[in-house]
Amino acid sequence: MRNSNFSLILFLFLFLFIAGWPMQTYSESDPWDEFKKEVGGTDDIVERYADVDIAYPASKEEYCGLSGNAIAMMRAISEHKDELPIERACIRTADNREVEIKKLVMSSTNSSFTGDEITKTKFSDGKKDIFVNLSFWSIPVSLLVDDNFVFVIDFRVDRKGFTLNIDKGDVDTNSLEYLMKQSCGAIKVDERIDAKVLENFLMREFIHPYSGKQNVIVVHP
Repeated sequence: MRNSNFSLILFLFLFLFIAGWPMQTYSESDPWDEFKKEVGGTDDIVERYADVDIAYPASKEEYCGLSGNAIAMMRAISEHKDELPIERACIRTADNREVEIKKLVMSSTNSSFTGDEITKTKFSDGKKDIFVNLSFWSIPVSLLVDDNFVFVIDFRVDRKGFTLNIDKGDVDTNSLEYLMKQSCGAIKVDERIDAKVLENFLMREFIHPYSGKQNVIVVHP
């Protein structure tokens, strides 16, 4: 994406977001905090986990500009730096097919974010160093219609087939309508994701909503 101002803002946001998130104090309603209470442990009991936030196009123009894709923001955490960044991500369908999804790459002359950035930090009650990787992925809306799909990622080295426990929610009715129109040829999506459409989408769905806000979803290996 050739937009230096946006890329610089995005890079700064990602740096603050990754570096600051693990150090926050968790509320009693936080899923990770609840999980710790259930098992009577601390953050150090799990070697690796991840969460994913999926956002859908808000209009026909955005659906076409994003090539019929939803966009997922993924945070992956591991005690082992060599397991990051995420090597592969896919959607496993109800009939056990694995469809690989694409990682987005954004860059400019001033700064860059490729999804390969790794940050070292600690959790608020953790004693070990942990490593955090943040990346964005495009997912065809058609893969998300069936509630039985599973989100699977491969860490590097030996940990493969890591299933994410996510709150899938429902595909919004507008995206379903655009998908149906695309399938019957009533609308045509762009062959490649439009950079400006993607820029506006990321600003609205991820940067502004997550400023000063944390949302953790526990992952079971």
